[in-house]
Amino acid sequence: MIRLAAFLVWFAGAAVAQADVTLTGAGITAPSDDSATLTLQMDAITPYRVFTLDAPRRLVLDVAGLDAAELDNDALARAEAVDAVRAGPFRPGWTRIIFDLHGPLAIDTAGMVRADGAAVLTITLARVSDADFAARAGAPPDPGWEAATGFDPAEAQRLAESLDYIVLLDPAHGGIDPGAAAGGVKEADLTLIMATELAVHLNRLAGVRAVLARQGDDFVSRDGRLTLAHEVGADLVLSLHATADDVAGIRVATFGTVDALDLGNGADVVVAGEAPTAVDAVLGDLARAETGPEATRIAEALVAGLARAGVPLPQEPRVTADLPILHVPAFPAVAIVLGGLDHAETRAFLVSEQGRNMISRTIAETVNLLAR
Repeated sequence: MIRLAAFLVWFAGAAVAQADVTLTGAGITAPSDDSATLTLQMDAITPYRVFTLDAPRRLVLDVAGLDAAELDNDALARAEAVDAVRAGPFRPGWTRIIFDLHGPLAIDTAGMVRADGAAVLTITLARVSDADFAARAGAPPDPGWEAATGFDPAEAQRLAESLDYIVLLDPAHGGIDPGAAAGGVKEADLTLIMATELAVHLNRLAGVRAVLARQGDDFVSRDGRLTLAHEVGADLVLSLHATADDVAGIRVATFGTVDALDLGNGADVVVAGEAPTAVDAVLGDLARAETGPEATRIAEALVAGLARAGVPLPQEPRVTADLPILHVPAFPAVAIVLGGLDHAETRAFLVSEQGRNMISRTIAETVNLLAR
């Protein structure tokens, strides 16, 4: 029995390069609390990959060329092993299906076979301990996949060569990954609105240019966001998030793993590429020795500016978060945690134009000082 935290399958040959794969059936059976089986019937063999993510627990299935219009999300979600199902475009030519798991069900086996001229994909899940699930969870590397940001490469090159102070605004989540939600507010919507409005303030500053990692309610992987940051030569990355807790006020986070704030992994893909060599690690540490303190300086300046402006802050507004984009050595990166959406007053402040404008104006004023 093969037990895998992530299972990646590529089929060789031109025959598998299907432009459209139609779903003809789907179901989940859970004979007991300790196991579950997911079955998808399709009209053709096609590449796929499946893996799990933790906090919250999810099964993520990517299928090349799949038309998921016939997927009955509600019916699948009625299975005892699954709390919710959602599907949508992931990258050009790929569809992503996310299953919110009811418990720590790890991938036990996965396989696709031909049956009567069609294809049947079967994934079996087995219950493991919470610690074992967390240890197995994680996205497989995806070298060679292009970033799906929709940003013009020519514009990226022009920005990288400019003398402007480039700020990449990274609104968390999007598309099939809505993030936290409370009181009718979705994190993906809030962060996009905030990033769009903040970009207006930043682009009014002389010598400062803001770039958005996503332009709409689209899914952009971590790899795509990081690729864009490198392509435009970002001088600063501001990653925008919210949480589902009831913490009042805005928090500012830099990278850290001790007492780190859980901002949710999202249905993302980790940075692709080969494993770093010892030389890469040393060079990364050297670069991070500069960008790490710079990120701390920026975070502290943002907190001070927000406090002066009267923006609501919790008792401890400076926090840490274990986010890959905050740990990249090439540029300083800071996460703006817009608030706990379960906190009614904070949520009301964030959905008001006046509240968001206060935040945007203060951040832009702080960046203007840092850019000089």
